[in-house]
Amino acid sequence: MSTEQPNEQWTLKQWCEGVGFYDPSASIAAHYRSFTELAQSLPRRFALQISDDKFGRWWSGSSKIARRDEAICVIGVLHLVAQKMSA
Repeated sequence: MSTEQPNEQWTLKQWCEGVGFYDPSASIAAHYRSFTELAQSLPRRFALQISDDKFGRWWSGSSKIARRDEAICVIGVLHLVAQKMSA
């Protein structure tokens, strides 16, 4: 886990690491599959299909999460992970 304080410049990878969702031995594709699986368990109003290409750009930091509905989906997934990690 990162000891750096979160900020608006963090990539999705850094946020995932911060909540315990990052596995350094897993591929981006594996992280995407896990993310998609968790997104499908969100309440219907938050669940959103996000393409692997878009996920990869967020993961690398080459693209920001600009759309509100996508950001809500990502926050929902990270919240689920954080809840599981703290349980």
